[in-house]
Amino acid sequence: MGVRSLSFYQNIITVGTGQGSLLFYDIRAQKFLEERASASPDSSLGPTGRKLKLTSGRGWLNHDDLWVNYFGVMDKFPNALYTHC
Repeated sequence: MGVRSLSFYQNIITVGTGQGSLLFYDIRAQKFLEERASASPDSSLGPTGRKLKLTSGRGWLNHDDLWVNYFGVMDKFPNALYTHC
């Protein structure tokens, strides 16, 4: 859980999380960017109130003896974003 990486570009900070998500923070507006509702490419509906978030896929892990010893008892093992650009 928590923040694993930060990246800056102009007025936007991107935040990589321990739950495999990438969030976008606008420094000028002092808030996270929000998803926009869109029924079609021509519509211009407003924000949904939910943070704009990209989520990583499950990926692939080699479930060898080392993995089983350390993580085999965990019900959930989310990917973390330790670096991004």
